[in-house]
Amino acid sequence: MKFIYIHFLFYFMIFKLICAYKDIKITEINYYKE
Repeated sequence: MKFIYIHFLFYFMIFKLICAYKDIKITEINYYKE
């Protein structure tokens, strides 16, 4: 059970990183448009 929890936590961290990266890219695009 603990292994599954760690596995889920690992994927959750990657998901948050991808979301943060996308937010940064969107911010960069909006910045360059102005």
